[in-house]
Amino acid sequence: MSSIRLFMIAVAIPLLMACSPHPGAANWHVAEETRAEIAAEFARIEVDFEGRATIFAAVEEGQAVSHDLATAGRRCFWGGVDAQTVGLTCALAADSAIEEHYMLRVSSETGMADLIQDGVVLGQFVRQP
Repeated sequence: MSSIRLFMIAVAIPLLMACSPHPGAANWHVAEETRAEIAAEFARIEVDFEGRATIFAAVEEGQAVSHDLATAGRRCFWGGVDAQTVGLTCALAADSAIEEHYMLRVSSETGMADLIQDGVVLGQFVRQP
């Protein structure tokens, strides 16, 4: 009986190690390095490990926000496209009938992520601890 347990442990450990989180799964904030020509429509992105994400809209200066969900521009589901990219299928928080598609590509060199829609970079983001 104990040899079966040892075999199961030996099989389970590599399988669990292969299930590391995707590098896109994190809290991302707009980078100060974001180029001026990129519209600062989004302030941050939360990509959860459970396949859900939220893209938060940028808040105009002087605009009062009472709750985080007030700035939730889009609610999304995500899946890994490749080792560095997640695909986001999003619905507007204000109108769930409108669906949008984005990609969040993490640079293995800089650790920054680009939010992309239709091949256009909408913003650059840095991972928050």
